[in-house]
Amino acid sequence: MAAILITGGTGYFGQFCVEFFAASGCQVGYTHWSSGPQRHCGKVLPFKVNLAKGEGLEACLQGLTRGGALRLVAVINAAAISQPAACERDEAAAAAVNVPTHLLAALAWHRQQHGAEPLLIHMSTDQVYDGSKARWREGDPPRPVNAYGRTKLAAERAVAAGWPNHAILRSSIIFGPEPPVPVGRPLFLQFIDGALAAGKPTTFFNDEWRSPIRVRDILRVCQTLINRQDELQHRLFNMGGPDRLSRADMAAAVAAACGYDPALILAAPAASVPRPAPSPADISMDSSRLEAAMTPFEAAIRHILGEHQHPDDRHHFPGQHEHPHPPASRHR
Repeated sequence: MAAILITGGTGYFGQFCVEFFAASGCQVGYTHWSSGPQRHCGKVLPFKVNLAKGEGLEACLQGLTRGGALRLVAVINAAAISQPAACERDEAAAAAVNVPTHLLAALAWHRQQHGAEPLLIHMSTDQVYDGSKARWREGDPPRPVNAYGRTKLAAERAVAAGWPNHAILRSSIIFGPEPPVPVGRPLFLQFIDGALAAGKPTTFFNDEWRSPIRVRDILRVCQTLINRQDELQHRLFNMGGPDRLSRADMAAAVAAACGYDPALILAAPAASVPRPAPSPADISMDSSRLEAAMTPFEAAIRHILGEHQHPDDRHHFPGQHEHPHPPASRHR
């Protein structure tokens, strides 16, 4: 049986990741720290791990693989301090979590003990770009303008240098349904829906552009990378949806999908509101390396919100029956 570890398994993306791979028949382990363990169906094991200090990581890998009896095929590193304001307040504390120094050391230890070299899928961010142009490509030089972007760029470099079998995904805004367990922070899509449904005039920036990506598309990408890890031609991927949208554009799409009054959307420049961290203006991305897996924003929100939570959107994903099955050459 294949085993997969998901760090940050109680976060927004992490929760969906745990459910998705558990439903595929894998033995799934996930780390948690400030949040307690959550209940999941399927073969799921929680591990309390302090990623900033590395405490519990080796025990986690041993417990998940039953001392090496199960084959660890992938680690999805979804753990991060991702709020730019928090990173700006204490960049060193953010770097301690965001740069996976201890995870890389634990994986090296596991490889030495058991000969396993799992694919490390590292979740990065579009905020490594400085926002000075549209449709960034992977080869463009990264120049982050805030502490969050700097810590994530440092993480990319650590992963690339420290673990050959890796894939780095520079993600844009992730959207989708509510997670099984609330994450304790506003979700942008649900914020838009709630404000417009309440008839509340709300300001949205019209001069910052992103490439929002649907959570189920990311799961599809991760599964494909795991299954094809010995065939990867690239190790760094922009991972945004196909659309270049401002937040005002996103709000307009939600209004159109759900029949809300578009006059409630008050478009304004980002400079009109004081913010605790610098924000890049245009970090829309060219994600052509992965574009076949992406859903256009309007089509996605019509499914998620226009039908007001399609019953299958949270718990069923295309291709979920496919078990991760990388070639045996990675276990040596």
